[in-house]
Amino acid sequence: MRQSGVKGFVDIVLIVGIDGKTTAIEVIDSSYMAFVDPAVDALKKWKFRPAGKDGMTMALKVRQKIMFNQK
Repeated sequence: MRQSGVKGFVDIVLIVGIDGKTTAIEVIDSSYMAFVDPAVDALKKWKFRPAGKDGMTMALKVRQKIMFNQK
């Protein structure tokens, strides 16, 4: 994976909970399987501002594409 010029993506669907943490991470597609674990590990650490409507926070299903570009 340390090859120069390696590019790719991981397409993921996840739930952002009312606490802003990611849950239910599901990989939809990936250009290269070696990118899947690093993408999922990164998303587990991400914190989002929870969705809200009418002053109430709520969980939200999100689709996220993570791009990789090894230089």
